[in-house]
Amino acid sequence: MQALRPILLIMVLLGLSAGPAAGQQPAPSSELRLLIDVSGSMKRTDPHNLRAPAMRLLVGLLPETGRAGAWEFGTRPRTLVEPGAVTPAWKSGARRAADNIHSRAQFTDIGAALEAAIADWEAEPADDGAQRNLVLLSDGMVDVPGDDAADAAERQRIIDELVPRLQAARVNVHTVALSEEADAELLELLAMRTDGAFRAVDLARELERVFLHLFEQSTPRDTLPLEGNRLKVDESVSELTLLIFRDPDADPMTIVPPDATRFGREQAAEMERVRWFSEGSHELVTIERPAAGEWLIEAEMDPDNRAMVVTDLRLQYTELPNRAFAGEQLDFSAYLSEGGDRITREAFLNLVSLELVEEVPGVAEPRSRFLKDFGLLGDRKAGDGYFDVELDEQLRPGRLALELQADSPTFERQARHEIAVEAVELLDTRLVTREAQAGSAYRVEVRPDTRYLAVEGAEVSASLVVEGGEPRALRLEREAGDVWVLETDPAHSDRPQTLELHFVGKTRMGRGIDYHAPPVSLPALASEPAEPEPGEPPSEPGVNWWFAGGIALFTGLALGVLAWWLARRWRRRQQAQLDNMTEALQS
Repeated sequence: MQALRPILLIMVLLGLSAGPAAGQQPAPSSELRLLIDVSGSMKRTDPHNLRAPAMRLLVGLLPETGRAGAWEFGTRPRTLVEPGAVTPAWKSGARRAADNIHSRAQFTDIGAALEAAIADWEAEPADDGAQRNLVLLSDGMVDVPGDDAADAAERQRIIDELVPRLQAARVNVHTVALSEEADAELLELLAMRTDGAFRAVDLARELERVFLHLFEQSTPRDTLPLEGNRLKVDESVSELTLLIFRDPDADPMTIVPPDATRFGREQAAEMERVRWFSEGSHELVTIERPAAGEWLIEAEMDPDNRAMVVTDLRLQYTELPNRAFAGEQLDFSAYLSEGGDRITREAFLNLVSLELVEEVPGVAEPRSRFLKDFGLLGDRKAGDGYFDVELDEQLRPGRLALELQADSPTFERQARHEIAVEAVELLDTRLVTREAQAGSAYRVEVRPDTRYLAVEGAEVSASLVVEGGEPRALRLEREAGDVWVLETDPAHSDRPQTLELHFVGKTRMGRGIDYHAPPVSLPALASEPAEPEPGEPPSEPGVNWWFAGGIALFTGLALGVLAWWLARRWRRRQQAQLDNMTEALQS
């Protein structure tokens, strides 16, 4: 107990309580549902029925704060586990139900499976902030009774009818294509249109790790950094769950708590606060009220090993999508909460270091930066408890992987998130030449892609640059239907122009989106020289405006580069000063 007194004293001084804070707000409802293909082709693609341990792993990871359910599907969907609150009894029943997974069904009716899983969700609108996640595993194509035409018609029905229903019910569909025989195109489309994650795997033995990653996408849990199979447990942790992957032929795993009384699976069976579940490829151990201090896992190290905790002191971040679009701009805000309330106490936050590591598509080395609540370098307001930063000026196609870690003298936390960035142009632009009294000009018609974007309440603006001129901010007007219109000035049509469009609104899934479309070129239009007024002398040769414009453009660019260099140098000095302050606080 004496060893714990310094930690308890710090918690008292910083105002941290051991239980929920007064006024704690209930967490948004969260529900995960699982659809597992049991068609006959699974005998070939999953001969050892590894879908069962993968389902048991997913069940073991579920926190006892949400709801879940599971179905199998083939010729028709059948409930494996009724949707309900995740409790120890529910988990026990779900683990037993996994043994009933088979490979005997004649058909693969994906549409019927989706409808069965969302029937009650469609009947009741989702609460604000509610998380509805559906994991769909299949190894085949849409296959319903009838001929090939019936299969094609049902596949199209899923795209045209079921996808909008999934979007309206706010269901994130995460899909797994097992084997090359799966309809990966359809499964990825389902994920793309519903802000879900998609994974394609060739071997069934990869399913457990795939389910882990999909779980982290759909149901984030608080985790502790696991370095060298060591982790630091603090006083606020009420439950610790260890997921350790291992080779089936490896030596048995043992756990060494802070008091060095190591134990393995056999000893755990006699321990009241330890639940140990073992599969051929992984161990899942849950420990209630773990002792504070350093723990050691004596087993092989693996990048997918996890240490998940139930705790009152949480590292959280504002909601991020599973899928985004090239050209989007995302803001990231992290914060620490206690009892559901964001922590803003300066004495506490000054002892915390937050680091964000980004693996950016197309960039060889991960980018690491320390987040500060100082109101500088992207942080919007000092002392509000939010650590803000822009993820990227505009997202690039590929997979953006984020890892956030919080360190302090008394606790550590870690969080992960992946975003699949799609190269989809969300604004369709049409240029129409029009004749005006002053000459030719353009009518620009912009149509948002309503497969992904909601047009209600949206705004479309533009930045128009005439060659040799300054950008002009313009707002497009919405006409009948889903069309926004801009008419250019004929006075500038004799020079090339560049149009950059900006959409601010929501996706069909209800997520706010700030999207910048690729630049659109407006070629110069031929124009007739104006006739001189009667009695007006003909124009005399004067200034070479093309030359003057070039000089002005060059000067403007040079000044812009100089300003950028000076600003960047100032930011680097600021960052260096802040990093020095952080190191001084931590030393």
